[in-house]
Amino acid sequence: MLKHAKNLIRSTFQVFGYELVDLNQRPITTFLGLGQQPIRTIIDVGANHGQFSKYISEFFPDALIHAFEPLPGPCSTIQEWSKSSKNRVIVHNTAVGSETGTVQMQHHMDFTPSSSILENIPENNSVSWQKTRIEQIEVEVTTLDNEFPNGGAELEKGILLKLDVQGFEDRVLSGAKNLLPACSIVVVEHCTELLYKGQAGFNDIYQHVQSAGLEYIGNLSQHHASDGRVVFADIVFQQSSQTAA
Repeated sequence: MLKHAKNLIRSTFQVFGYELVDLNQRPITTFLGLGQQPIRTIIDVGANHGQFSKYISEFFPDALIHAFEPLPGPCSTIQEWSKSSKNRVIVHNTAVGSETGTVQMQHHMDFTPSSSILENIPENNSVSWQKTRIEQIEVEVTTLDNEFPNGGAELEKGILLKLDVQGFEDRVLSGAKNLLPACSIVVVEHCTELLYKGQAGFNDIYQHVQSAGLEYIGNLSQHHASDGRVVFADIVFQQSSQTAA
């Protein structure tokens, strides 16, 4: 009887173009079923205001977080949060790429999460932030292999790496060749739509993580344009030995 009622309600919503979803089974709610993994170190590259760090710490409350954010404003927000973290959050006020030095960054003043080292493509109308005010600022840039030498030997295993760098993913992964094989899980926000000049494609990302022994296991979330096509998605990889298990 209850099952029939649920099906009736679901069918009624579908008539009007809506679909009922079990919130307890959404990937974002369950972290793709990975919440029971023994993650002890989280590396959040492109941390912005700490959105992902705060989200993932709900699943792994005892893990040490290294948050990388080059923009001064968002970085200060993470630093404030870190004060109440019982020394669980280490903030790095720097961008991450394939080499160390300084770089010009496109600071999207009205929507900082879309800021990138790459120039955006203003004629693309898939997302709303094309009209944001933009200023160029110089930021420090490092590599993950420079920050965590010897393949992250000093880090507590397992390691979760997250990248949200607006098309710059392949450069970050190029600078993490030694660290990647030590990562148990890698989460990458990937632009499936062409939003930035010279942005990484899925194959660029996949080749890096596959060579490090990681396999694609699904999307944590994805954003759609008004016509339904995917604009960007949080894609997840896991060490193949764990996937096979």
